[in-house]
Amino acid sequence: MPWRPDRLLAGGGNPSHLAGVVVNDSSSHKEMNRTSAAALRVRRILTVVLMLSLIVLGQPPMQIAAAGAPTVTAISPTGGPLAGGTAVTISGTGFVSGATVTIGGASATSVVFGSATSITAVTPSGTAGATSVVVTNPDTQSGTGTGLYSVAAATASTLTPTSASVTVGGVMTQLLTVTAKDSRGTNLTSGGAIVTITKSSGTGTISAVTDVGNGTYTAVVTSPTTPGSGVFVATLNGAAVTSGSTSQTEATVTYVALGSCISSVGPGIAAPTSVPSGIPGFHAAWYGQSGYMTLCPGETATATVAIYNSGSRGWVSGVMGEVAYLGTWNPSPGQDQPSTFGGDGTLGSPNTGWPRYNRVASQPAAYVGPNQVAWFQFSVKAPTTPGIYGFHIRPLIEGAQWMEDYGIFWQITVPEPPLA
Repeated sequence: MPWRPDRLLAGGGNPSHLAGVVVNDSSSHKEMNRTSAAALRVRRILTVVLMLSLIVLGQPPMQIAAAGAPTVTAISPTGGPLAGGTAVTISGTGFVSGATVTIGGASATSVVFGSATSITAVTPSGTAGATSVVVTNPDTQSGTGTGLYSVAAATASTLTPTSASVTVGGVMTQLLTVTAKDSRGTNLTSGGAIVTITKSSGTGTISAVTDVGNGTYTAVVTSPTTPGSGVFVATLNGAAVTSGSTSQTEATVTYVALGSCISSVGPGIAAPTSVPSGIPGFHAAWYGQSGYMTLCPGETATATVAIYNSGSRGWVSGVMGEVAYLGTWNPSPGQDQPSTFGGDGTLGSPNTGWPRYNRVASQPAAYVGPNQVAWFQFSVKAPTTPGIYGFHIRPLIEGAQWMEDYGIFWQITVPEPPLA
């Protein structure tokens, strides 16, 4: 059956109830002329057209929505070193192929569009602190994640040890070492820096500096023939080596008479042949340490321990919940307890330059990624009472969790005074 618009009308096609026109199909009206019939048909058609027009006009007009600006909601990892070079994944919405990325106002490299919600990139070098992540689509619309990425402060160059003892006689020596880092805290592993290590006061002689070629520079102090001490300082490319403090680091070498108490450090403890790797989250494995110590009463020495990042997440200096520390542990002095071997001078701890009385050291590099090793260094001070002591530590992510307990400790022997 052909489509009949007039049949859309109520009353079987009779429009009299709409138009107010009475139509009587009785024989008395069959004489309606053709003009009237044509008018009715036109009215029916017009009524149908009107109804369809109202239906159409009652719908909202179809619109083509313009593409919205992208949003930036997260970045992983959430921080890295000043030097940049960290591979990151940026999450959000509305990303478009060809989008660009800036972090802290500097352009990221190796930007790869993954999807409308994911982009990968490599961070640029920057300045320390919380920085914003900006994704800009080819249409110039952009989205900003304010303060999402933290750039860690640079780790300072160091002069070690800061205290040592050798016997007099003109032949005993003490090695002093500068570990050089650039302004962004990156190890100067290729050598070639201008380093000086000189005597600022006291006695003893100092050799010329040797560039070891791996970012460390050494000089040898030779004892005099009489007791005393010498104070030594260092510079790197003309700037004082401060080891992160506000003043130039001093290394004091004490020359003692034969028969006097002599401090010493035993052989280092080598790393294991294998360690875990890639465990999801924050994890750590012990990777070797400096030897046990014999220290004269009140003497200080530098301890070193290597901690391997066996997890899937990096450690970011200065970022709560991501920065790695060494904390005091059981059994001596106890979890989070102050120690007699070092601290910040509070709660009865001696001031040996620790971050806090119960935090022995923080990570030495701005960023320690998975499968990388962090070399933690800290000073310990011997008690004045002779004896054999144990000092225990454990790595942690500050504000998040303690990492694996490998039973890391040092045995520190304080000898009895020598017989006269």
